Parts: sequence; C-alpha cells; structure tokens
Amino acid sequence: MTKTPAFGKLLAGFLLLLGSVTQASAQPTPSEMLNPKLAPKFDDVSITTPTDAELRGCTVEVFKGSVPKAAGYILRDAKGQPLRRYFDSNGDNKVDMWSYYKDGVEVYREIDTTFKGLPNNFRWLNGGGMKWGVGGLDPKTDKWVISRWLMISANEAAYEAFQAVSTGKYERLEALFISDADMQALKLPAAKQKAIADSLAQAKEKFRFEANKLAGAKFDGVESAVPQCDTSNGDVEIIKHASRAVRYPTADKKFAWLQTGEMIQVGMAWRLVDAPSKDVVEPPPPPGGNDKLTELLKKLAVLDDKNKNVHADIVGKSKVVDDYYRTRIELVKEIIPLDKETELESWYKQLFDNMTAVAQNDGAAASLDALTKLKDAVAASKKFGPISAISSRSTSAPRTRRKR
Repeated sequence: MTKTPAFGKLLAGFLLLLGSVTQASAQPTPSEMLNPKLAPKFDDVSITTPTDAELRGCTVEVFKGSVPKAAGYILRDAKGQPLRRYFDSNGDNKVDMWSYYKDGVEVYREIDTTFKGLPNNFRWLNGGGMKWGVGGLDPKTDKWVISRWLMISANEAAYEAFQAVSTGKYERLEALFISDADMQALKLPAAKQKAIADSLAQAKEKFRFEANKLAGAKFDGVESAVPQCDTSNGDVEIIKHASRAVRYPTADKKFAWLQTGEMIQVGMAWRLVDAPSKDVVEPPPPPGGNDKLTELLKKLAVLDDKNKNVHADIVGKSKVVDDYYRTRIELVKEIIPLDKETELESWYKQLFDNMTAVAQNDGAAASLDALTKLKDAVAASKKFGPISAISSRSTSAPRTRRKR
C-alpha cells in the first residue's frame, strides 16, 4: 500500500499511543496491534488472541470511514476473521474506538467520546453480553472503573454486585445503585423514594459487613427468575425483581447464595436499591433432597451456560441450535416428574418454548406434529388452565428455573 499523508499521520498517532518513536512501515504490524497497552481495560472480556505461531498468518488492513480523513486498522487472522479494529472516527489522526473480537464477532468495544486519547465508554456486545458503562481511569488507584451503567441486564447487574462484594470494591457496587433522577423518571411514589434513600444511606456499612464474609468467593451463576410488574402504585408500573440469587461454591464443596435485594428496571439498565446480603432467605434445596433432580438441574444449568447465545441464532437448519434445544427438551422431560407440582407449569412453558425453537429451526413436519401433540395433551388435562397461558411466546431464551 502507498502511505498517504492522512494514513501517515494516523500511523504516527497510533505509534505514539504505544510509546513507539519509529515509523518503519505503512501500517502497524500484527504484533503492534496486539500490544499489551491496547488490551481491554477490564478483565471480564473473553476475546480471541492468536498464538505466536498463528500470528505469522495474521495481516493488517487499513480502511476509511465515512467522515473525511476518518480511517483505521483491522487485524485479521489467517482465515480472514477480524481480531482487533482500531478506528479514528472523526479524522483527527487519533484512535478513538477500539474493537475486540471473539471467533470473528465483536464482543467488546471501548470509545473515546471526548477525543482526548483515552476511552470513557465501554460496551460488551453480542456473545460478550449487553453491558454499556461509562467511566475512566481512577487516578487514586490507577485502575479502570465504571462509574455508571447506561445498559445492563438483570443477570449482569447481579454478577457485578457479587464481584463488588467478593472483591471488596464498593465503587463497583455504587455504579449499580438507582439515582434520584432514575426514581423521578419512573415517577416512584414519595414514600418509595424515601425508603430507597434510607436503604442507600446505610448501604456502605452493610456492604463492608458482607464483603468481610465473602472475601475471595468465586462466582458460579445467577439463579433464573422472571421479573414482576408492580402495579400497586396507581398508574405507575415498576418492572422489578424482588431479588436475584447469586450462587457461589463454599469451602465444603456445597453452594451458598448472595441476594441482590430488590432490583428495578430503568430504561435499558437494572438498578439496585440496596447493598446485597446473605440475610435474605436463600433458595431452598430440591424437594425431599432429590439427588436425581439436583443432578438434572445442574446439567441443565451447564447446558444453558454453554449455549447462552444460541437462541439468538435461530436462522434455519442450524445443527448447533437443533442439538442444544433437543438436548434441553429431553432434560426438561426428565425433570417434570421429579419436581414439585407448583413448578410444573414453568417447566411446561419451557418445553413449549424449546420445541417451538426446534420447529422454527428445522421446519420439519415431525417437529410441528410433536408440538401440536404436546399442546393437545396439556389442553386435554386441563391442569394448567388455557393453553395460551403456557405457550404464549413462540420462541424465547430458555429459562432454567426460579429456584434450585
């Protein structure tokens, strides 16, 4: 490639970012694109990084943006899949967007919206999650922190809360708290706002108490739960979880739970109204200490975790989708006769969801016939009321269950 003045300036800015004073090529080398100084700022990012042997097959491409002088570099592996993408979006010859990929799909991005050379927006994408936080480098600790979440799911908020407690980092928990502006935007009743404010005033002391007990605990998973719509406050509707239970292993190779307490949805983010606690009642064990049920639930949780993004890829005749849902269907069928009667409606809903996903994926008459037979059988039993209450959604992300 011929090095134009515009790309030459961008390269100079890129090398300056790395602390390099040389400019020996028309674009960065693959090893420069993987410089540790350009690594993601947070450690919960899983990305593809080539080995030394694989690096020899990597290439760097330049590309132009839609804005005059906007340009960037893409690092690709030997198969042509992207690994890293660094972009100057406004044409000022400084990188302001850093993108990271896993298996060719972008899963994490850092953005500098101030164009000062350091990122202040951090997004987890696709298989990486759906978090979007704003923050920066803490001058006191020289660590990167999120000060506020613009977007975060309930599961991810529960994960963040647990990590805050287990590492003793209160500022990580603070980023999850509901604000006065949030409560006003939701039009929460004055009494509710005051109760939340009182809880948050004592949150730091409560956090320290829990952090001492859970120091070093390792995250295992977030128990599945369905949000509630609270309509008890007149015309104000609040989407919330009474609590989310975060599971972690104990020293005796069993499990314990940390409860987030109430969580409220504000726009695209879930907010906490208090510090997490172990004092809330923990999910009970399976009825009668059923070892078989426990084993099946564990298998189901492992299966769901490994395939947490499969439901987004139902595009027709996908073997991965088919294998996942057919395996899940068989596990749910084994669970149904073992669990409490009060849980059966939830399991049948999941069975409908999973069988619908199979039928949508393969389009086979046999899959549609099996779904129809299940619907007719459940309708005939009249055990769960109208069939529409059970199969109200054609496809969805699978839910494991609300309790262990």
